[in-house]
Amino acid sequence: MTSGRIVAFPSSTPPTTHQSSLADDTVDEDAFQRGFDDATTYLATMPDTWARHHASSALASGDIPDITQSYERGYRAALYGFVRRVRR
Repeated sequence: MTSGRIVAFPSSTPPTTHQSSLADDTVDEDAFQRGFDDATTYLATMPDTWARHHASSALASGDIPDITQSYERGYRAALYGFVRRVRR
């Protein structure tokens, strides 16, 4: 045993691009972007304290518009990103 280090991956090859490893065929990119944009626009209409409370509450309760799965994922991503950004 080597000291816990990975020395080589003889049977695997890295993805050709970083983006290709993140692709998800089930996501409609336009709907995801609309959900993301709608959430960020809505959060921008509120004072930071209210927006933080709304984002945290919506994520905890699941009170997120479910127009389509991709839209919901975009909306949820924006809320999560807002909560993470504000906490730093």
